[in-house]
Amino acid sequence: MRIWRRWFLRILVSLPVAVGGMAFAQDISSVAACRGCFVGELQLGPNPADASGQTKILLQDLLFIDPQGLVWKAGAGDVTDGASIPALFQPIVGSAWEEDYLPAAVIHDHYTTDAHKVRPWRDTAYVFYQAMLVRHVDVIKAKTMYYAVYVFGPHWDKLAPGVPCGHNCVNLSPNLTADLSTTNEYLRPADFAISHGAELNALQDEIRRAELSGEPLSLKDLQSIALEKHPTDAFISSLDGKPVQ
Repeated sequence: MRIWRRWFLRILVSLPVAVGGMAFAQDISSVAACRGCFVGELQLGPNPADASGQTKILLQDLLFIDPQGLVWKAGAGDVTDGASIPALFQPIVGSAWEEDYLPAAVIHDHYTTDAHKVRPWRDTAYVFYQAMLVRHVDVIKAKTMYYAVYVFGPHWDKLAPGVPCGHNCVNLSPNLTADLSTTNEYLRPADFAISHGAELNALQDEIRRAELSGEPLSLKDLQSIALEKHPTDAFISSLDGKPVQ
């Protein structure tokens, strides 16, 4: 399992658990009228294929409908690892048990695995931020976590073809999974390292100061900061999200 997943997800041992307090639509038929909301409940159970108990399985579909009406679906049967968040980053993301950002992390987790890269990496980072706001995650934390996945999360240059998974939804066909890695000439896995802690902590302080001053940093501002700090990053320096060749 990749280390970025260990950052944001730790699953309760006493599962299945339904995360409460979510802005759920009533059923899948409500998707067309739903904007900026979750459909379904986050329920996680033991993974029968993992005797160690380090991973859990999503027991039912969880969907997020973004403000533009696109549907992002984490499907029943998805496997999520349950490692802890490094202590260095707990001031940024909070406790590993916090329910506020967990549903957003599950959606992001799904679309950044090799099997489901059906939308651009920038869009996938953005939906993580949108889903956190729907869950009422503190905006300082949400912007810091957005920056973290934007800069240090996985990046890819080509999309998997995908198949329809409902209204305004696309997902990967299972029979394409084995060939997916060959479709990305430029594919960079997540790189969340302890050495990045100083940058993220400093950024969080900058975001906080901006919020308190009444002149908050926009996501575009955060992207500019990312470019300033990582000018040679081929993905971040590109206009379309694809690496500069």
